[in-house]
Amino acid sequence: TKAWQSLSRLWTSKGMPLRWKRNIYLATVFASLVMGLETAILRPAQWKRLEVRHACRVRMLVAVDIRASLRGWTTEEVLRRARLGTVFSELRRRRLGWLRQMFEKPREHWAALAALAGHV
Repeated sequence: TKAWQSLSRLWTSKGMPLRWKRNIYLATVFASLVMGLETAILRPAQWKRLEVRHACRVRMLVAVDIRASLRGWTTEEVLRRARLGTVFSELRRRRLGWLRQMFEKPREHWAALAALAGHV
């Protein structure tokens, strides 16, 4: 929330291209939104809250970019327009990357692999 608020003038700026805003959003706001969630187990209500927060912010970026109301647009349409995915899809990608690293270098991650295999 702090990352979003501190850049509020940027989000409402009509002169900056959407792709720049998207990249800044991903590097600051989205990164802080999902930080540390690669290993967390979330309840459905928590997933929904994350997705809603993400969708609301992206909706604002797209609305400012096209200078129109997005009333009637689905979340999927808004995310597609911004070329972004859902929080769930991004976390799945990060989790798979984390697992790939563990299996590529098993000597460095032996404790985590043992826990995953149920040996701890």
